[in-house]
Amino acid sequence: MSPTTLFKKSFLVISITLLSASILSSCSSSTGGTSTSAQNYNGPGSKWDISLKDDGTFHLDHRPDISSVIDYTVDGTFVRQASGFVSLTVSGGTGIDAPVAGSQAWGLEVPGYAMMLKPVDGDQLIAMVKSGECPTADFDANWVIVKQDRSGGNADANNAGRDFAGQFHYDFTNGTPSLPVKKSLSSGFPNVTGGGIDPGAVTCENGIMNIPGAIMYLTSNGGAIVHTDGGSAGDESDDSFIFGLGQKTITNVNEADGQYAGLLFDANMADGSKINPVSLSCTSGSCTGALVTDVTTGATSNDSVTITLSGSVNDIGGTSMNGFMTGTISDNQGGSGNMICMVDPDAINSGKKIVSCVGQSPGDVNDMFNVLFVSI
Repeated sequence: MSPTTLFKKSFLVISITLLSASILSSCSSSTGGTSTSAQNYNGPGSKWDISLKDDGTFHLDHRPDISSVIDYTVDGTFVRQASGFVSLTVSGGTGIDAPVAGSQAWGLEVPGYAMMLKPVDGDQLIAMVKSGECPTADFDANWVIVKQDRSGGNADANNAGRDFAGQFHYDFTNGTPSLPVKKSLSSGFPNVTGGGIDPGAVTCENGIMNIPGAIMYLTSNGGAIVHTDGGSAGDESDDSFIFGLGQKTITNVNEADGQYAGLLFDANMADGSKINPVSLSCTSGSCTGALVTDVTTGATSNDSVTITLSGSVNDIGGTSMNGFMTGTISDNQGGSGNMICMVDPDAINSGKKIVSCVGQSPGDVNDMFNVLFVSI
């Protein structure tokens, strides 16, 4: 596949997920107003590195995998919009068939954690986290699936034996990772046993931890993107991506109240339209959202969803799990599905909120549904 095709499939329209200091500075333009420091993100699919610089320019590097040299680059400018999204314009690049200058892109930043990318063709969600450090102590994180291995057909989101959310623990002294709890999306959110991480030899360098069967991209504050290997060498279609946030105790559903920019992934939608920008408003555990038609102005369509966070906080299906809420998601066609959300009510002490959810698609509970939103 040529670099142009790779770039178009993963960057020319950037979306989830699902992400930086611009949102922390009232979404001011990077070319005017309050200046912010450069934000550097990296992640899988194949290996991406992007830098959003304080002079209003960005630089992106692509590698076929973490061990390969850069095979192409992209440069351009960006503006952080009041809508909560980021607009990008390509100015040039290097490598065979580099993207055309003037190409437009957009993105969503989760402050200090991650940047989620949407392809222009197809729906290969690409997630990157702020470039981080290797652990120097024990740490615990919450996680939800943001791209599921679909090699067997649908995502099996109604399968009680398939995990979609849970907790991660890393024992620094022994150098071993573990998954203390894994949860299904089926009725009652039952525990899932078996599978998961094999606590074998673990290596870490420059914030990238190699775990048997997975690669973990770490932030310095508890966030992570995990790329699990589906078993087919060189084929990412059978792999899964997992998004993690550092664990924080929440007090009630009102901690999710606010206005948000977000990104929605619905596996039940037609090819090429599974990933969309969304605008959401949450009050007392009830969130209403609509698809965004213009990321600059924040204009929305009539297509809507409703998230109802009705379950207990810090609990999934009767299991104590700090930082989680459960509920349902429904669309304006009458469909509904179960949902698990992890919440950071005060990202890096900024007052900004991050909510990342995985659920059953309202159109078909066997398919997966994701929404990641950041307060604006």
